[in-house]
Amino acid sequence: MNFFEKVGIRIGQNILDFGCGRGKYTISLAKAIGNGMVYAMDKNKSAIENLKKNIYIQKLGNIKIIYSKEKVKIPLGNRILDVVFFYDLFSYLEENEREKLLLEANRVLKKGGLLSVYPKDIKPAYIEKALGKYNFFLEAELSAGTLVYNGEPVEDAIMNFRKTSSIIG
Repeated sequence: MNFFEKVGIRIGQNILDFGCGRGKYTISLAKAIGNGMVYAMDKNKSAIENLKKNIYIQKLGNIKIIYSKEKVKIPLGNRILDVVFFYDLFSYLEENEREKLLLEANRVLKKGGLLSVYPKDIKPAYIEKALGKYNFFLEAELSAGTLVYNGEPVEDAIMNFRKTSSIIG
């Protein structure tokens, strides 16, 4: 079983890789979901350009790039995603930015959608409490094996949350 199968990724899903950088997870996600769509979002223009080249080289047609100067706004419609990835992200945000981003995740995820979080440098208890306020419940803590943190491989865990209901109307 590969990493994404362990996380709960399935063929045909629509996924947001928020803060995708150069696409470490984006490319593998696109290959794993077949006819689904990966929305790769980042505010780093050079990382996005690097990702575009990689997509072209690998001839992947199921990745949509979103370059956004907005730090915590997700420019997608309501309840259109099956999965959102927040990997190695929260430690770069202020608490009020995390709160806004969690509200955005609730908005774009379908009911029952998966929010997969790699909470490096943030206490898991804080993450669980913060997500509970936005109608997410902790489904599983999974050994992720080797992840990349600041360009270095690390052994760590991820947290999977399910959306129970929408906050927006």
